[in-house]
Amino acid sequence: MLVFVVAIISIEVIQEWRTDKTLKALRDLSAPRIIVLRDGIEKVINSSELVPGGM
Repeated sequence: MLVFVVAIISIEVIQEWRTDKTLKALRDLSAPRIIVLRDGIEKVINSSELVPGGM
């Protein structure tokens, strides 16, 4: 019976790790990003960091 408990706990830990990994990937994909020109170099930044009329 102890073997089954350890197996179930192991499965739970693995599933939680995979879920966290998937959620992080989705969060990265859904973050709005924009390409800007800073000091003559194109950079990708979060759109929340963009200031309108900041020239």
